[in-house]
Amino acid sequence: MPSAAPTSRGVPQAAQQAACAAARGIIEAVAGLRPVVHLAQSCDLVTYEKLRRRVRWECESQDRRSPAPSSRQAVGRQPGRPRLRLLSTHTQMVADGVEGSTTFGLGGRVRALGFRLESQRGRWRVVALELG
Repeated sequence: MPSAAPTSRGVPQAAQQAACAAARGIIEAVAGLRPVVHLAQSCDLVTYEKLRRRVRWECESQDRRSPAPSSRQAVGRQPGRPRLRLLSTHTQMVADGVEGSTTFGLGGRVRALGFRLESQRGRWRVVALELG
């Protein structure tokens, strides 16, 4: 997945890297390219459970929309998995953490992700997210 150049406003380098990694991981999980359990350490418990339910719903929804695979498909190709493109990422410091937004293309749609990271015990963790 190609990277879009991130923009940031006064965000420390470690927070910027954590925000980009979290956004990429969430998007890949939604697209079915990464197991959601890979994000367990990057999110607080409430946010992880919300993300896990959303990813399960997204995968079930995608499975219902996908046509049955044909016998002529190439070996190793994932049928029904749309192309993923990262379009933009923006981060900004707020009073108690970092807020970020990402736009990405998934299949024929452009979608958005908004999230908040807070420093907890020396690590940046996603504590809120909204996926559109």
